[in-house]
Amino acid sequence: MNATSDLNACGVAGISDDSSDFSTWPEVILYPILLAIGTLGNCAVLHVLKTDAKSSRSFNSICVYLGSMAACHLLMLWQYFPAYIYTVELTTGSETEISASTPFTQFILVYLGLSTWIGSVLMGTSEWVLVIFSLERVAAVTFPIEIRKHASAALALKIVLVCLAINFISATENLASHFYSYAKLNVESSTENNQGNAINVPDWLRQWENLQEAFGITSMIIRFIILLVTNLTLIIFINRRRKQSQRCSSPTLSTGSKQPARTKERKHANLLLFASYALYFSTHLPVLVYTILTLAASPPFCTYQFPGNAQPLWSAASNLLILSDCSLTILFYGSVSRKFRKPFCCLGKRVPLNQAVSSTESLESGSTTVGH
Repeated sequence: MNATSDLNACGVAGISDDSSDFSTWPEVILYPILLAIGTLGNCAVLHVLKTDAKSSRSFNSICVYLGSMAACHLLMLWQYFPAYIYTVELTTGSETEISASTPFTQFILVYLGLSTWIGSVLMGTSEWVLVIFSLERVAAVTFPIEIRKHASAALALKIVLVCLAINFISATENLASHFYSYAKLNVESSTENNQGNAINVPDWLRQWENLQEAFGITSMIIRFIILLVTNLTLIIFINRRRKQSQRCSSPTLSTGSKQPARTKERKHANLLLFASYALYFSTHLPVLVYTILTLAASPPFCTYQFPGNAQPLWSAASNLLILSDCSLTILFYGSVSRKFRKPFCCLGKRVPLNQAVSSTESLESGSTTVGH
């Protein structure tokens, strides 16, 4: 395959075709593994939460937040599957032209726009639910009595639906941009005027794209700041409460048996949140850096230039990191919670999953709570 390099919109030599093909191989190899782990793991999370939901006492806002994030991650992994099939065809040489007139290629050209939009909606919803989850945990630590009165599964479900609706609206630029280019490409192909020239994007759509990119980066930075502040706040309050409980250990023992159980429940929820923090920061921080550099390398800024053919490698790595965030949740949950680890430990012992989860619940806190 010949390596080609054209000038991009900033007048800088673009990437070569060879480097672009090379950058897709890690995704071709690793995506099936992430899909298998993510499908099994997220289904296990949903099953554990469903088992908790059988007890009305344990079905709280934490179950809703964890379940909505697991559902978003599961859908995120599978909505990418058709695009992965086409990536495999391009990488292995089965398809050499994006404008090939095969039915599958035409389907992919339509589906890519929907996939980008659906992916943005699901990922944005999952990330903002994590932010809301974090804020609720801070409120639960600082105002434990008040938050138990107001935090409910019904309110959490409404918050998740609001986040979903907002992301549906905010991601519509992906649909408009893709399908405008797709319609323009079909018109030029039908009139035989497409000679490899770039599609002219109207000013209103270009401005919308710039605003959407700025909004996306701003949202990512805001989420990072909120999660970082809430993480530090939780650590400070938990350490302060631990020191207080150590100084007042004897009065605590005389207050009854419910206090230790509630303390263990709060610790369990906080550990699950910290596991979500660890996965989010490790996978999304490089994506944030790449997104900012991409914006800086695009008009009207043109203040940065990716060295050599680094941009397709960065892009492929960012995509894999996002898929890893959707896939590896169960590993992080299982590292801090016996409840999410026990079903997999019992697979080789032929123990029914419901029985495994139930036995884990009794080991966790003597009840079926996941929450406060």
